[in-house]
Amino acid sequence: MKDSLSLKPLQKTDFSTIVSWFEHHSFKQRLEGYFPVAGQLERVLKNSNFMAWVAFVDNKLVGMVEIERELDTGYILIMVAPDFQGKGFGKKILQLVITEDKIQALTSLLAYIKSDHDASKECFKAAGYQYTFTDEDGFELWKYTIKTTRLY
Repeated sequence: MKDSLSLKPLQKTDFSTIVSWFEHHSFKQRLEGYFPVAGQLERVLKNSNFMAWVAFVDNKLVGMVEIERELDTGYILIMVAPDFQGKGFGKKILQLVITEDKIQALTSLLAYIKSDHDASKECFKAAGYQYTFTDEDGFELWKYTIKTTRLY
């Protein structure tokens, strides 16, 4: 399989594929707060505070990233399809999303990661995120500072 990754804005036609990922135990375990999945995806599309993209490799949907904007900070969530986990796609998606024009209006991206989710922490670390602290619920906050490419 060619390893050329591209991002496209999330669309309703992507929902069924993303919903199917939640049949896998890793999604049920890690993203239990994301149910009902189709309802959450619909909310992301309708709310102007959200930005979301899907990642494709050779016309196969391999991941999704959503960012909830709060002032100049974005709270990021990434999902990689079960068949593509552990192959570096998460890092590539995180690196690609920061090149999107909409992201340039933000100063940082923040990710809350369960402290026992080593694969996710390694993914964000490999993409340039820095650990900042662990909250009282056992979630680690990882931060990426956006270096704007726009000239003012």
